[in-house]
Amino acid sequence: MLLAAASTQRPHDTLAALKSVKRSEAPNTRFTSERQMTQLDRASVEGFGRLLNFPPETAVSMITPTVQPVLDSQLTAELKQSKRPLAGKAVKRVLLLALVLSVAVVGGGAVWSRALGNAHSQKPGLTTEAVKRGPLEVKIIERGNLESAANLTLRCMVEGATGASILKIAEEGSWVEKDQVLVELDSSRLRDEALAQQVRTESAAAALKTAETNVAIQQMQNESDVAATELKLKLARLDVESYKEGDHPQARNIILGEIAMAHDHLEMAEEREEHTTRLMKRGFSTTNMLEADRVALKKSRIDLETSREKQRVLDEFTYKRDIVERDANVRFYERELVRIRLRAEASMSQRERNLLAAKRSHFIEKDRYDRLIEQIAACTIRTPRAGMVVHANTAEGGRGSNVPLIYEGAVVRERQALINVPDLDDMQVTTRIHESKIGMMHDGLTATVHVDALPGESFYGVVNQVALVPNSGAWPNFNLKEYTAHIKLSDEPGRVHSLKPGMTAEVEILVDRLESVLQAPVQSCIERGGRFFAWVLEDDEELRRHEVSIGKSNDKSCEIVEGLQEGDEIVMHPRTAIPDEVALLEHDVPLNVESFWPEIKTPDLRAPQVKPPEPASEKEPAAPLARTNDIDKPTSTASASSPTPAAVALSETDAKPPSPREPTDELRGASTDPMVVFNWLDQNHDAKVTEAELPETRKPLLSRMDTNGDKAIDKYEWTRGAQTWTQRSASRALSGGGQ
Repeated sequence: MLLAAASTQRPHDTLAALKSVKRSEAPNTRFTSERQMTQLDRASVEGFGRLLNFPPETAVSMITPTVQPVLDSQLTAELKQSKRPLAGKAVKRVLLLALVLSVAVVGGGAVWSRALGNAHSQKPGLTTEAVKRGPLEVKIIERGNLESAANLTLRCMVEGATGASILKIAEEGSWVEKDQVLVELDSSRLRDEALAQQVRTESAAAALKTAETNVAIQQMQNESDVAATELKLKLARLDVESYKEGDHPQARNIILGEIAMAHDHLEMAEEREEHTTRLMKRGFSTTNMLEADRVALKKSRIDLETSREKQRVLDEFTYKRDIVERDANVRFYERELVRIRLRAEASMSQRERNLLAAKRSHFIEKDRYDRLIEQIAACTIRTPRAGMVVHANTAEGGRGSNVPLIYEGAVVRERQALINVPDLDDMQVTTRIHESKIGMMHDGLTATVHVDALPGESFYGVVNQVALVPNSGAWPNFNLKEYTAHIKLSDEPGRVHSLKPGMTAEVEILVDRLESVLQAPVQSCIERGGRFFAWVLEDDEELRRHEVSIGKSNDKSCEIVEGLQEGDEIVMHPRTAIPDEVALLEHDVPLNVESFWPEIKTPDLRAPQVKPPEPASEKEPAAPLARTNDIDKPTSTASASSPTPAAVALSETDAKPPSPREPTDELRGASTDPMVVFNWLDQNHDAKVTEAELPETRKPLLSRMDTNGDKAIDKYEWTRGAQTWTQRSASRALSGGGQ
């Protein structure tokens, strides 16, 4: 580890290590002679060699030629300056040794690395393991919590923004029977509101009764008014008919009779007057009698004219007037009947509206009263089945806070979960799957469950539900995408019944099982630029770097498709065991992520590309290595996360595809959205990319992404291809990154 720190230009780490060597390996004495100080230096060198797993002779032979001249000069200067035994100068000399040693490690790294490489087979820290052939189980291992698959959740159903406080609640973990009271909420406020509401409900009921009575009265009044008007109309029509058929003919007949009588009287008066005149001439009558007969004749004539005049008045005036008057009465009562009916309808409609309003008011008030009664009843929560009580306490605060939410005196809101009554015979494990592995998940996969509370026991289950959308990211990683999965236990109810909700469990989901495949530990492979490498310890004890092709993998082993042979001894944890070889690999292989775009290189997208500094001229020597007061900032060489195809296609200008359309600077620096590239390639804007629109180096994409066989790539196929490539790249980086 110290050699690794020195090789990464961190001299203060080496300095601290040598200080610890001085304190632990050298005797804590005062030094009075040159020999004691020289022995101290040798002890420090040997102690440093032991930290490097070097034999003492090897450490002295490697370090002494470099640092001994410096130590000798320092020793001579100290002896000249003072003859006093100075333990502090011995410490100073050790510190000088640390500084020189770190510089020697940095400047002569090749020599040290070579010495270390020649001695790797003898180094105790170098661990190898043989490549073997056998079955490989591809598993997804995650941790989760046990819960009931048929969980009965009792909630607070009391309405209102103020909520309700818990007066009494069943003890968590206790067993309850069916219809047993579990929670009692404070209902005092609801009872007060119910009393006031009862008064309003009774008032609304009285108003409803009054409205119903008014409707009945109005209905009878309307019937009476309409009947009276209809009667008058009928009588008016009868008057017309009676006058035409009875009164008028009768009056006319009377007048005609009078005329006839007057005519007869006139004839008799004329005959009498003639007879009296003849008698008068003969002397048989007197003058008075003649005059009387003449008056009677005149009167008869007047009576006849009078009767005739009555007939004329009756026919020409009285009849017409009476007919018009009686017809007018008929029309008047017809209109009156319409008015009465309209007035009756209006009055009835008003009464009915009042009745409807009264009904609604009564319904609202009664509904409020009934709801308050239901709310009062909801303050007493009973369980519909027997089971164990589990308080519905959830984390509050989002940073691991375990503040309980359910306890006596707590105020709970409407529809807040209070108690869970799980079915202990039907249990499941709820876990979260990273988005890089979600492509391997589907319903029906078998799983093995190990419960932390029951070490040594294994339970079995089946994946029965995988979420379609990820959970929202939380602090501190808001970009984390995880999908919830449920694994239902398939063991016998007797075994499952011993499990309790909330227990922590580890789930091993068997994704695939490969029979007789070549495999190696995942700790032996290193990923660089989308390629994987391993170091094989040959028979001549020399290390050989091999590029390998990796197939499926789990958390321990990975499938070797090519690059290694069965029985090869490969180095474990190469980053810590052989850092010089890893550094050489990082120098030889650029940090480019493989893309599904053919012949396209992709730079590291984690940081902007910085132009390397110009090499220092001979007149201007390079600046010395800067050192901070606390910790030096090492240069990161870790591989970046895999970019999306859009970034792969557009991030590097010197590797742009040969296309008739040149991407703009804005497009090259665009987002990692694959649709940016799709829209750029879609020259005719038909929502499809054909072979003619693809550049020559990217035409193989058509056969790989065209799933419907229409000789074109639509937006759905493009997006699915990008997602598949991203998930495959991320999964490969997670499972085969090495140590």
